[in-house]
Amino acid sequence: SSGLKGVDFHELTFYYMMKPMGKRDFTSQSTTESGAKETMHWLPID
Repeated sequence: SSGLKGVDFHELTFYYMMKPMGKRDFTSQSTTESGAKETMHWLPID
């Protein structure tokens, strides 16, 4: 159980424009507070 039930809050997220450096395989072991796995995806803007 998260201690945030019934609490209003905002999420602040930063996005960065990056030049590809060849390899586009991202690895992350990150999870949310509830245990859900977070993923990263390369999104081309062209």
